[in-house]
Amino acid sequence: MIFTLRDTMGLAASAGLEEEPESLEGFSLCRLTADWSRVEPADGVFDEAVLSACRERIQGLRERGVCPVLVLHRRGLPAWLEERGGFASGGGVTCYLRYAHRMVEALGDLASSYITFDEPNCLALAAYLPGGEGKRSLLAAARSMTNLTAAHIEAYGLIRKTRLAMGFTDTRVGVSPQLRVFAPKNPQDPVHRFWASRSRQIFQASLIRAMYTGRASFPIGGHPSIVPGRYCDFHAPSYGGRSVLSGPAMPAEREADPAGAVQICRALYALLPRLLWVTGEGGALDAVRQLQALGACELPVEAFCCRGTEAREALRRIAALGGMDAALYERLAGEEDC
Repeated sequence: MIFTLRDTMGLAASAGLEEEPESLEGFSLCRLTADWSRVEPADGVFDEAVLSACRERIQGLRERGVCPVLVLHRRGLPAWLEERGGFASGGGVTCYLRYAHRMVEALGDLASSYITFDEPNCLALAAYLPGGEGKRSLLAAARSMTNLTAAHIEAYGLIRKTRLAMGFTDTRVGVSPQLRVFAPKNPQDPVHRFWASRSRQIFQASLIRAMYTGRASFPIGGHPSIVPGRYCDFHAPSYGGRSVLSGPAMPAEREADPAGAVQICRALYALLPRLLWVTGEGGALDAVRQLQALGACELPVEAFCCRGTEAREALRRIAALGGMDAALYERLAGEEDC
């Protein structure tokens, strides 16, 4: 397993490396997240200065022996796309594919591994479900999840085809959903069990099955691009912890349960056997415990990633443990934004 570091690319993207070059020490893989709103500030208008900064950022990593993994989208959308309804409208798929194609054209000679979306389920549900930040429409949430699925499936082929035309055959494409363990508060209560099961289906199960295999089920609807196939070269789950439910309301608090990280990875591997790059949940100590649990399981977990300064603290803690197996130590990764 390898170290990873997470970062965000945008305007003046190289500044983070110049300020903290020591943050890369010990890492051999870096998740770089591009800011779509900066790359394409207006519909169909790409900022070449930002793309140039992205190239410099990636080249700087490669010179340090760090392999880049390019995350094409995380969190919000460009304002001009939001005004048109985002991914709740069919035009979101076309706009995303145009953006993805331009990114690979500009950076495909430097990056071979891509993540189409980071936490796409959170993007759709936070914007439209009750309690979210947006229009609070179940129908819009379902449309958004359907179109995000279609965009991932089409981008999977587009990225590979674009790099193949550039002469590269080593392309790997994945997606990074947030995955949680949903447990009934009282396992003996059928109502609690029902809501845990239904929440799992709506939040993640239907989405990952559709994105990875092209098999749609509620709340993912029909779309010409969602057809049976294999649309994942590696799993990159973002572990969201353990949620305990007794009703339809999603609890705000989650437990950073180490065993849960193994549970979601087993479910992914059973759906589609692929290497796993896992992003952990919680603080540094939580990351260490999750790493230990993953290190003890039989799954092919290639990399483990945790966020920001907590990752560096976790590195320090693991190094201080001394007696920890060296192979387990090498599974820890870092994650940060610049």
